[in-house]
Amino acid sequence: MKQSEFIKISDKESRLVSKMYGWKQSSYINYKIEKGYFFCVSRSIKESYLEVKPMYTDDLWWDIFDMSENKNARISLRGTGTFQVFPSRIAVYETMPNDINSYSTTDINAIWHNIFEQANSDVQKFLTENPDADTYIPDEKQSLLWLMSLLHNGRKDEVVEYIFNQKNKGQCSSGYINQSKDGYDYILEWCNNH
Repeated sequence: MKQSEFIKISDKESRLVSKMYGWKQSSYINYKIEKGYFFCVSRSIKESYLEVKPMYTDDLWWDIFDMSENKNARISLRGTGTFQVFPSRIAVYETMPNDINSYSTTDINAIWHNIFEQANSDVQKFLTENPDADTYIPDEKQSLLWLMSLLHNGRKDEVVEYIFNQKNKGQCSSGYINQSKDGYDYILEWCNNH
């Protein structure tokens, strides 16, 4: 079986199974919103990842980055968009580590059942530990998610200090460049105006 054919079968099975567990599917992700968080299972053949971010992070970033119109786009853009705030990874699941020809459609379906059952359990565990999306601050220092969380929680001075330190080291916010300004420039400008 060709890999493209296998992926098509796997995508079909993950869509069917994820729906049973309350997830929606778009492209290479499955997603759901719970208690102010965007949860996402990024799928691939070998491994899949459970990721999370508060819903407000993309809205705030898109306001800062002059892309407010994205707030009206389909929800899945928060997991597949180029200018999304990348979420925090909270779990890794082995998907199909063996040769793709060793899996039947029944096997693939069972694998997705196990993954989405585990993902739902991991989502509930995360929500127990982090019940309030508004006050959640991720562990990943230096990430855009971390910066948006600090701004949302009124910690603007920390954000400005961090960005100035990065700029003094010659660092820029890679991947977020628009009109010859990088993401750090946009954040500093927003901080000055708010």
